[in-house]
Amino acid sequence: EQAVICAIESLIKASKVLFLLDGFYQLQPDDRFLVYHEIIIQGDALKSNFVLLASRPVRFGSLATGAVVRKGEEAAFRMTIQAVEEKERKAYLRDALSNDEIEKLQLYYPEMLTVPLQLKMIREMSGLLEGVFTRTDLYTAYFSQLIQRANPDGDEARIGRCFDRLAEVAFHWLSQG
Repeated sequence: EQAVICAIESLIKASKVLFLLDGFYQLQPDDRFLVYHEIIIQGDALKSNFVLLASRPVRFGSLATGAVVRKGEEAAFRMTIQAVEEKERKAYLRDALSNDEIEKLQLYYPEMLTVPLQLKMIREMSGLLEGVFTRTDLYTAYFSQLIQRANPDGDEARIGRCFDRLAEVAFHWLSQG
């Protein structure tokens, strides 16, 4: 475990890590601004590693000023992921569309079926989506399946320990700055 921590520390110090921060819009507006300020404007929190901030359009709340937000826009670039249209989605998911869980996702969580990465996960997990209702559920189920495939003799407890260890490493780096 110490070797893993050392390897991750080395990668971060060498600026070889891509941080993907998803769900930014779910934070409170003032919290969004603080995260934005520390990561984009100050740029010290995650060292000089590349940060991809994925989010729906947001407002920053009372702490933001026009000049500060403009400075951040100069330090970053924006891009959007084009939503997958229904025709393309049906062609991509093909046989998986007959899965009842996918029909439930389509009915109750249609936004999960518009993001290419999530569509890939859904297609690969066809038949294993029971209990998946949120993006967090989808990511957890998908990565659990990947760990299980890579380690077929591993049990559920081992998968849980893998996630716990990843959480510890992530928290370590979050607290170390």
